[in-house]
Amino acid sequence: KILVKLRPNKVPPRIRDVAERYRPLILGALQKIYDIRKSVESSKEIPPCIKNIIMKLQTGEEVTHIENFTVAAYLLNKHRSVEEVLELFKNRNDFNERVARYQVEHIAGLRGSKTKYRPPSCEKLKILGICVDGGRHCPRWIKNPLQYLPLTRQRKGESDNIE
Repeated sequence: KILVKLRPNKVPPRIRDVAERYRPLILGALQKIYDIRKSVESSKEIPPCIKNIIMKLQTGEEVTHIENFTVAAYLLNKHRSVEEVLELFKNRNDFNERVARYQVEHIAGLRGSKTKYRPPSCEKLKILGICVDGGRHCPRWIKNPLQYLPLTRQRKGESDNIE
């Protein structure tokens, strides 16, 4: 972290007053981002690529269409509801509930072709640059994020529960 120290006596009083007025709001937003990141990072059951996309969504960072699709397909296949997935997308600047609902329901197999989609394969995620650290944090045998088990669980022999 880079900390920049400003000397309050060097800042014009008008600017200092405005900054002080917004300080609680800014600190609250930063704390929320920190709490979200800490919560998602501490989850051991979510693959690193999915964690990364979730953190980006929850903190308002830009997310590509394929990242949106990947996280929605992953969560829906892990038995999360359409409503839970939609909640994740609400922080997007361009969020439109009608459009997002249609897309998530389509991925869930409730609309359109009625096909329930799975997230892209790990190989495709690597090609697209979505895979974190080239898959270094995942068991070598997985082909899809749905098969993910943390390396510590894999070592304990729990890798036979593959979806």
